[in-house]
Amino acid sequence: MKEDDPHKLFAQQFANPHSWLLAADDLHEQALGLHRRRDGKIILIRSDGSSRSWDRVDKSIFLLGGFALENAIKAFLVYENPDWVSGGKLSNRLRSHRLTKLQEQSKLIPFKHRHIDVPTPVR
Repeated sequence: MKEDDPHKLFAQQFANPHSWLLAADDLHEQALGLHRRRDGKIILIRSDGSSRSWDRVDKSIFLLGGFALENAIKAFLVYENPDWVSGGKLSNRLRSHRLTKLQEQSKLIPFKHRHIDVPTPVR
């Protein structure tokens, strides 16, 4: 692979652990910003005569938060396994979006066995 190969440069500049953590921090800040701007507007879904509502940004906050967590986990994985981003390609082991499967691969991630299950809200 040539020294100025764009894939290799991407892997060196953006696929290192620090870049993964910066991306996680940015996504987390975006989720917090959305949460602060919640305005109570709702989406109504009717099914069989029933309805359900929530703040319209809840889904976005949840998705951004999950993506932030995914990037933080991948920072640990890349730190532990630098060869997973070598040659300008991400390893297939990094291409998953399943948070529990990703965190299982890390030996260094803190609180590895805590808070795996998300409790169901009481209604």
